[in-house]
Amino acid sequence: MDQKTAQAKRTEMLTDGCCVISDILSEDFLEELRRETDCLNDTLEHGADTKYQGTHINIRFEDNEIMRQLAEWEPSKQALEELGFGDFRADGTALI
Repeated sequence: MDQKTAQAKRTEMLTDGCCVISDILSEDFLEELRRETDCLNDTLEHGADTKYQGTHINIRFEDNEIMRQLAEWEPSKQALEELGFGDFRADGTALI
């Protein structure tokens, strides 16, 4: 990503709390993530307190290889570095 795009995405992240960066996940890995999250949504219990908010499932990376791969995905780490967030560290869980 060029410097101008990185700065714009950083500003978007700081202003909106999120940003989309194209071409970070491969199509194959994205499809694998979709299958895995569908499976988790279908098989894990959902709390009554999140009935109207959508899913709220904490997944520990040590228990789920696919989510661990997502946390360790090198293109994501590189993009974070380019945006000036290279010190970000996942805490060992993902929220689905």
